[in-house]
Amino acid sequence: MKILKIIRTKAVIFLVQIALLSVLIIIFGYSFEIEFDGSISEERKQIIQFLGNYVMFDGFNDTLLIYCLWLVVVTIPIIIFRKVKRVYSMNLLTFFVPNFFFYVFLSRYSPLYFNQNFGQLIFDTIILALVLIAYSFIFSLVVNFIRKKTKKEEPFQIRDIDKKVVSICPQCGTKFDSKPLYCYKCNAKLIDETPSVSKKKAKNESL
Repeated sequence: MKILKIIRTKAVIFLVQIALLSVLIIIFGYSFEIEFDGSISEERKQIIQFLGNYVMFDGFNDTLLIYCLWLVVVTIPIIIFRKVKRVYSMNLLTFFVPNFFFYVFLSRYSPLYFNQNFGQLIFDTIILALVLIAYSFIFSLVVNFIRKKTKKEEPFQIRDIDKKVVSICPQCGTKFDSKPLYCYKCNAKLIDETPSVSKKKAKNESL
């Protein structure tokens, strides 16, 4: 059941990441230029072009855009998962799938373009993959550090609040979360059990 749950979670996150990436690509109107072989059909062109828009880039502006889009997309698992390994494995999966099908379809249906440009294409892919892995690892550690720090501070804050608001009746021992002047049970005057009052009592007793 746990394995099935993880698979379902990864599947959902993968779809969300791809959907977000698709929306961003459409918004920015990005399209990677591919000089297809003459024998390829129009349908296959569209499929390869669709996949290429996810992972391919050329020139400074296109490179910057694709890097930024992917950095936004890979942030989703960082927010959801706490384990660093799950974060970068999820991001690698999302990055691997469109790349895999792009290279498979391009090599099969447009071999001339694939053979001529494979070196540059695979180099760009590897560099982007390394950047995404490094970003996932470092940013995930930062987020986890912030989470742990926040968790450590919360109990002390709650404990301090509890100490400040508790009052106790000297006659019947009834405790109150507020600070009423008199006990509603026996009408006795209440003792304020705040740290400041406790210190004053200790000083008076020592005197």
